[in-house]
Amino acid sequence: MTTRTAVVVVLVVWGLSGLIGCGGARPAGPESSGRGAVRFTIRWPERSGRPLPAGANSLKLVATILQPDEGTVFGTQIAARPAGGGESTVQFSDLPAVQVRIDATAHPNADGTGTTLASGSVTVNVPEAGTAQETLTLQSVVAAVSLDPASLSISVSGAAGLRAEARDADDAVVLTAASDWEWSSDDPSIATVDGSDNPALVSGVAAGSTTVTARHVGSGLSADAEVLVGSTSVSSVFLEPEGAQVRVGQTLMLEAFAQNDDGILPTRPSDWQWTTNDASIATVDGSTNPAVVTGVARGTSSITAQHLASGKFTFQTTEVEPADDSEVTDVSIDQESLLLEVDETATVKAFAFDDNGRVSTIPNDFEWTSSNRSVATVARGYNPTTVTGVAVGDSQLTVRHRASGKSATISVSVGPATDRRRRP
Repeated sequence: MTTRTAVVVVLVVWGLSGLIGCGGARPAGPESSGRGAVRFTIRWPERSGRPLPAGANSLKLVATILQPDEGTVFGTQIAARPAGGGESTVQFSDLPAVQVRIDATAHPNADGTGTTLASGSVTVNVPEAGTAQETLTLQSVVAAVSLDPASLSISVSGAAGLRAEARDADDAVVLTAASDWEWSSDDPSIATVDGSDNPALVSGVAAGSTTVTARHVGSGLSADAEVLVGSTSVSSVFLEPEGAQVRVGQTLMLEAFAQNDDGILPTRPSDWQWTTNDASIATVDGSTNPAVVTGVARGTSSITAQHLASGKFTFQTTEVEPADDSEVTDVSIDQESLLLEVDETATVKAFAFDDNGRVSTIPNDFEWTSSNRSVATVARGYNPTTVTGVAVGDSQLTVRHRASGKSATISVSVGPATDRRRRP
């Protein structure tokens, strides 16, 4: 963790004696009656032995009279940061002995110009005699932080940069140094992060996903980025569900997967490129994964998903059916009956037919029910769908075609759980 040292401005308010003039040292002596001065001692943090071009290299101080002439700017002073750190001083002389506000802003340029990096203010009562002392600590002007990119996909042993950015309340970029940020990974066994520079370096360790966080020390604000670490090789890709169908004006979700000998690999939507060979039949929106396929007109269209890093691709023919499906005359299920054990699952699929023998398996067209949910349950809005054995007994599994009202039923018998690993 990097610790940030704040710029501390110590205000020494001088009265009738001990004054140091604006143009340099002047003999101690009384100011004119009813007048005083404010002297600033600025304690600069060390640069830790490395350059800090984005850090504060100057302070601009503005003195504003609050009483009796409220809002009158008395003067401005610039304090340049010494090359070796340490202390520097500036002074407002011949101030009226009234209440004065001192506004301080930190800037990257030595002449007090550039983006405001930090700011602060303090109200001072300028005395006619004696000495007063106060401390002003500048606060960050950062109002929001973000990471670019917002998500990252790398391979095991691969690495990529992640840049942290700070902005003020007006959405202007605030210049920051690498030491202004603290970086962390939720799971270093998946990915590590080296925040010695900005962009930070994120390195893949093992396949999986984790979150990398950058915290702006001065403001306390933080931003997260999802990091997906995949295997160095992809052997194949595939789409689910298989045999996709959709009606005109309706949508279908198609999900793309990448795998190798170790199993399914983590991917993000930007890892894929989706295309349709006939947008007049079906369109595809690949901004998410699963992608959204929309039926446009009756016919067939081939939807392709390509994994960009590996070049592997797969496609699926999508059938688009008319919006009116009232011509359905029969419904069937691909199993005549089911025999399950407690906690065992099985997959069944429904088919709808019209007089011409056309087949429809569109998920939204079907509704599944179990006559005894204490024995067996079924996922209602899917096709294919999953049946789960709950307790010993019998149930009836029914699928109904929503538009036509046609239905089909099979029996489900659930027996006691056994060690299914011993089955031949």
